[in-house]
Amino acid sequence: MPYDMVHFSTMLRDRRRRDAYVAALTRTVGPDSVVLDLGSGPGFFAAVAARLGARRVFAVDLLEAVDAVPLLARANGLEERIQAFRGDIRTIELPEAPNVVIADLRGPLPLHTSGLSVVADVREDVMAPGGVWLQQRDDLRAALAYVDRAELETAWDEPGLDFDALRRHALSVPRRVQLEADQIVTTSGVWTSIDYADADNLRSRKRRGSTILRALADGPANTIALWFDATLIEGISYDSAPGDSYTTYGQITLPLLEPLQLLEGDEVNVELSFDRLDAGDVWRWQVSAGDERRNGNSLDAIPIAPHALLV
Repeated sequence: MPYDMVHFSTMLRDRRRRDAYVAALTRTVGPDSVVLDLGSGPGFFAAVAARLGARRVFAVDLLEAVDAVPLLARANGLEERIQAFRGDIRTIELPEAPNVVIADLRGPLPLHTSGLSVVADVREDVMAPGGVWLQQRDDLRAALAYVDRAELETAWDEPGLDFDALRRHALSVPRRVQLEADQIVTTSGVWTSIDYADADNLRSRKRRGSTILRALADGPANTIALWFDATLIEGISYDSAPGDSYTTYGQITLPLLEPLQLLEGDEVNVELSFDRLDAGDVWRWQVSAGDERRNGNSLDAIPIAPHALLV
């Protein structure tokens, strides 16, 4: 579902993200700055850049929310500095090459859709040589968690009917969630990273990685929780980890169909694989602790796939 104005207003509640980008703009923007706010929505960061003294600011988005940018600019006396464009940045001819770019195209993880490929194209073809990209690195983290799936599981119970075959498909769906810190039952670890200065890394449609975790207490784990740590510029970062403060993107969970019983201090190996295909994203995962092993595959969430029906 495309973001509407309500979605953009909830994004501003994410003080981790908002404060980090404002701090990065404050450190970077000066009177000679030409700023591109890519994926600007109604233009909050564009307005911040103009207020900080940027000579010109271009707000670009595919969504209709960018049409509100002139309203925000006029209301704050910034209309002479901010120009809005609706469309694909790769087909828009900006009046001047930007030398500062802000582009938060992540979603819950920065792997989905074509956002990273767009970043590579903009870095190569749009940004001025020597410009500053307010996004250096994303470390993608994994941890095990326990999530109450009672409603999902009991929904597939009916006296006289065997739902076991369908239950596996129904419960294998990767989900976007908002986890609390106390739902995380292991340490977290980085399983892969994204280097925003490396075009080949950005354009890769495959991600593979693993990490070693340790159980924080005795108890079950029934899902892998995924989030990111984002470094914008040296010394300024934010994350979407589970916690007490709101994060607009939340986390992605990959289910373990059979819970894994852990003892405090147990070593857990998590292996992850991601493929971005034209038909959709495919996740594969394996969790090992001692002699216990759990495997999963997001293709199991598509029961119309012939291979899934035959397993």
